[in-house]
Amino acid sequence: HWYMGAPLALSISPDGVGVETVMLGPDLRRGERPQHVVPGGAWQQTRAAGGWALAGCTVAPGFDFAGFEMAAEGWEPGPGR
Repeated sequence: HWYMGAPLALSISPDGVGVETVMLGPDLRRGERPQHVVPGGAWQQTRAAGGWALAGCTVAPGFDFAGFEMAAEGWEPGPGR
């Protein structure tokens, strides 16, 4: 969820190769939205489009660290990954 600050570019990759980017923010006329559903098992990353941003992540059903994997620093989804 985007709460305030700069818009966020939310990148989602279900397979670590293909990437869909959604803009989170307050300006619906510019195609931004306040939240977006990321499918289970998909990689996700966010980048502020400038300055700072306050965001949150709600998970359902309950979160379990057994199913959580953090990507290595500097890793990004895309061809050749």
